[in-house]
Amino acid sequence: MPYAASITSYPDVQKLFDQALASERGLQLTFETEGEATFQAGRFNAYRVRHRRENAKIYPADHILHGKSEYDGLMVQRRGLVVLIKKLDINQFNVEELK
Repeated sequence: MPYAASITSYPDVQKLFDQALASERGLQLTFETEGEATFQAGRFNAYRVRHRRENAKIYPADHILHGKSEYDGLMVQRRGLVVLIKKLDINQFNVEELK
C-alpha cells in the first residue's frame, strides 16, 4: 500500500519527530505486529521525503533547508515490533581516519 502523497497526511509523524528532536537521544515506539512496525517506519521515511520536497518549494536554493529537512538528523530503525527514532550523534562511536 503506497504512502499518502500529501505532507498534511502525517501530523502524527511530525509530532513524534518534533518530540524526538526535543528529547535527549530519541524515541522508542512499540507496535502490536511487525507488519504495523514496518508500515509505520515507512511512513516516517515517506514524510521526510515529502518534507524535503516541500522545503525545496518554500526556501530559495541558497537556503540551508532548501531540499532538506530539519528531521534529517534523525535515524528511523525497525527492530521487530519496535521502531526507534534516534538522534544521530558522532560522539556515539569512535572515528578514525584511514591510513
